[in-house]
Amino acid sequence: LFDVFEPLSWLWQPILFQVALLSIIIGTVGAMHQRRIKRLLAYSTISHNGFLALALASGNQEGLNSLIIYLFVYLLTSSSIFLFLLSINERGFFTENPTFYESCGIIKTHKFLGVCLALPLFSLAGIPPLFGFIAKYQIFFSTLQAGYLLISLVLVLVSVISCYY
Repeated sequence: LFDVFEPLSWLWQPILFQVALLSIIIGTVGAMHQRRIKRLLAYSTISHNGFLALALASGNQEGLNSLIIYLFVYLLTSSSIFLFLLSINERGFFTENPTFYESCGIIKTHKFLGVCLALPLFSLAGIPPLFGFIAKYQIFFSTLQAGYLLISLVLVLVSVISCYY
């Protein structure tokens, strides 16, 4: 992929970095103000797609490897969250679109379902030692390896902010 487009990297790489950073920042800030879990996940998806674009924009083999790993981890964690939502909807615990706090309150009555929600959410936030942390670390490393220190620092800052929601 990079062999074909490498002569034009001066053109596409800065644009992809800007799109990735805007996506990460807009997704994170937008998710901070959401109360419904489906909307929160939608804004979180915008942010995570920015991470994927950032891995691609790094323009090195580490970036491609981290893109594949991050995509796999994101698919597993987000599908498990949606399976949780289907499960609580099927069992009639909550309304069709529960708030985030209602969903997290299930740990008081159903411990197993609470853990089934908490682990993927912590992984998406990038809490160590879960797989989401490893995937975000690899994207951070590939961006550093490409020589973009400022973008890497923004990546760390936004990851810390995303732990808020």
